[in-house]
Amino acid sequence: MHDTLLIGGKEYRPNPFAGRSSFYPDYTFQLSHPGPLEVSQAIGAVRKADIPALPERAGLLREAAAKFNYSNADVEHCVRMTGMPLRLVAGLFDQVPAIFHEVPERMGARFHSIGKQDPRLAETIGQGLYRVLAPPDGFCYAITPGNDPRAAAIVAANLAYLGFPFILRASIRDTAAPLIIRALIAAGFDPRFSNLIYLDRNGPQAAESHARLASASSAIWTFGPSAAIEPTLRYQQIGQRQDLFEGKTVLRHASGNCAAVTCGQLSEGGRQQLYASIGYPIVCTATKSMMVVDNASWEQQAAEYLHSLVIGDPLDPDTQVGYVEPRYLDYLASLREKNSLRGSFYGGERRSKFQAAPLLVASSEELPDFFAQEIPAYVLAIRPCRDLAEAIAQINHYTGAEPRLAVAFLNFPRQQLSREILSARAHALLVNRSTTTLLPTFHEGNDYALQLSQSRFLSL
Repeated sequence: MHDTLLIGGKEYRPNPFAGRSSFYPDYTFQLSHPGPLEVSQAIGAVRKADIPALPERAGLLREAAAKFNYSNADVEHCVRMTGMPLRLVAGLFDQVPAIFHEVPERMGARFHSIGKQDPRLAETIGQGLYRVLAPPDGFCYAITPGNDPRAAAIVAANLAYLGFPFILRASIRDTAAPLIIRALIAAGFDPRFSNLIYLDRNGPQAAESHARLASASSAIWTFGPSAAIEPTLRYQQIGQRQDLFEGKTVLRHASGNCAAVTCGQLSEGGRQQLYASIGYPIVCTATKSMMVVDNASWEQQAAEYLHSLVIGDPLDPDTQVGYVEPRYLDYLASLREKNSLRGSFYGGERRSKFQAAPLLVASSEELPDFFAQEIPAYVLAIRPCRDLAEAIAQINHYTGAEPRLAVAFLNFPRQQLSREILSARAHALLVNRSTTTLLPTFHEGNDYALQLSQSRFLSL
């Protein structure tokens, strides 16, 4: 395959470079890196884009949902690049049309339209006071990760509904991005509205191209924690140290480390929720710790269920546990050894360089290595709790300076839940929904340097 640049609706193939899978060493593919000319063309195109009126955008996104399609080759490429199981990845691709439908519905219900000549979405922040959700002009430079094929759809749907043209810099692992941009164009958005590029991060022009795109934009959207973003994307050494985010609206999805509280027996539905919670090992919406209320046998039941999951080649449709980068498996093994006397450990046996059985860690002791950090592997830490209040207190105890992305309350009778759940330190609270269902709208649980929405998301 050869992924091309899409600028103003046209395909460009300058400066080819090779991509390679970490998990399948013989699997290589070609991409294109923009030179100074293509960067200028992308900036020129996006600045001239026609923007549909707000009432038209929802209809265009519905049409984009109908136009979106993918092939088996697209799914297999994503599997080879992420290591996630085939059937899980296919399910993520299948969610893209729903994202195009749901973003206008949720944003339209949550925010107001203000202005008559050029109506814009805004949030009420006080009596007669509104916060407009997007800058009035310019474009967004969006940088998406390669660990979730839905990321490009989330960016595209939100910016399209906001009426904010964009240049999407996609990960070389992202097969969905070109399909999503083509769907927007086929639906009737101006081809200059959405543009797609890749950067060869090891190439000599990568830093300069990134700096030009960031400097020209009025908003920047990134995924990832500050420790990863700031050295590589925010600060550039070009002649002198330069803060590329200065003066920009920055949409920074920085928090993860999702948690959950569960109650009662581990039923068949509970097993499905458990897999849905941890089966996305490298996606930030995966649950990494769980507090268990009122069930002494839950630990053993969960261990038996995780032991039953099928471990194998991610390209095999029956596989439930795929590949993980070796450095994460090595790190997980080191934490297990360090804390071997502080809890019970089930599973986790290393099967190969890229694969290990799911690890369940059960402990009532102080265990921040597992409860307080997000480890991108098949791992879940659990702790028994007397009641809901203790469970929430433990989640908050292990929450860092920033709130968690989401906390889910699973299998709780409604009458047992109260306003008490609002004390959980998380951007989003989900009832009887796993944390991996949090998407698609950007204001649901994301942590931004300049928050576009000041409200928390609560799904009952």
